[in-house]
Amino acid sequence: MQIISYVNSYEILKIRKRIDRLDKIYAFMFKEAGYTPKRKLVLKLIDEVDYFNGSATVIPRPVVEIFLSHGSYANELIDSDRRIELIAIHEFTHILNMELSFGARYIFQKILGRVMPDDPFSMLMFYLTCPSQMTMPGFWLEGTAQWAETEYSPKDSIWSGRGRNSLVHMIWRLDAYADEIPKKKDWRSSYIHWPGGAMPYNYGLAYTRYLHSAYGKRASIWELAYNQARNWPWVFNRGTYFDLSKKHDVLIEEARKALKKEQIENINILKQSPLTSLKRTTPVDFEFGAPAWTKDGRLFASCYQPYAKTQKYVFIDKDGKIKNSDISSYEITGTRRSPKGTLVTSNLIRTIKDRYRSQVIVIRSSGKIIKSGLRMIHPDLAENVFTGYDGIAAVRFTGGGEHELRLYKIVDDHLELIKTVPAEG
Repeated sequence: MQIISYVNSYEILKIRKRIDRLDKIYAFMFKEAGYTPKRKLVLKLIDEVDYFNGSATVIPRPVVEIFLSHGSYANELIDSDRRIELIAIHEFTHILNMELSFGARYIFQKILGRVMPDDPFSMLMFYLTCPSQMTMPGFWLEGTAQWAETEYSPKDSIWSGRGRNSLVHMIWRLDAYADEIPKKKDWRSSYIHWPGGAMPYNYGLAYTRYLHSAYGKRASIWELAYNQARNWPWVFNRGTYFDLSKKHDVLIEEARKALKKEQIENINILKQSPLTSLKRTTPVDFEFGAPAWTKDGRLFASCYQPYAKTQKYVFIDKDGKIKNSDISSYEITGTRRSPKGTLVTSNLIRTIKDRYRSQVIVIRSSGKIIKSGLRMIHPDLAENVFTGYDGIAAVRFTGGGEHELRLYKIVDDHLELIKTVPAEG
């Protein structure tokens, strides 16, 4: 594995142990998959932004990018101390699937390399040389990766893969109840199905989850992926026929019916509890997040308004009228409120060096705004912790994927650091 690190020079020693761990995970996944990629993987570790995600490609060569910072609570790749390892499992699965090539395709790759399409000739070269898995539907690629992140996550962990994520199961329940589970002709569609994720993620996971439970004894997900790669680009439907004597369209219909049956049973269990009557406060077609009630009964929340250039925090009164604040709300975390009315949240801001860094924001009941230093996230709030003063606890990134917990006293117009607590290990 070749490593490229976008971190400060003094952080190199910090990430060394992480690199060793990721190398072992990659080797472990070789054994699980039953095959070893022939080309060296380039692993990019990035600490230039306080944002958590990853990506993978194999053209022109296999590359995985992993951001080292934490994600927000709202992020479906929910935080844990093992977040970097778990996103690595997801991206390594992509690499193991997309690197597979056989027969004439493998020979063309050895002669021509892997070519990005630009003109008619290079489009032909792309068709002859690209690994066929790269052209398979998004729900298949993301479904296998989410199956892996769930299968290899500790089941008692705070983060145990999206297959056990309550948000994903809520999406399945509501779609089943509304008879909106996508028809098999729509499974290739790619759009934001819910605020928590795009349809290829939500239903790709449902599909591989079904294949594993219903057919896992006949063929593992790794074996299905291996034989899927034997097809030419964009030839998807027959990929499972070798192992299961059924094509994808038949299996997708089975998965749809099984998912609906499972979720309707769960809904019937939930129906045994009384329903809460709700009144809608916010406008239709607006997206809101990180809500908290203010002392005067208004709702404070992040708001994305249709056609707006930026996302901001707003105040919403009982009649649904919105008053904008001057606080942007990009990559938000949850908002907390003290009985006195103090609010605390965090946001991602753009710095002079064109890096996005997180920052804690305190809003006093008087309307005064206090901002922390950079690289602070996940604040919590407690009243009268320090003899008449409210206090907050927040995570501070220290670089190289590491962090610490800081305790602050809220004093008039600033935050006074009281204590720093190690949070690694």
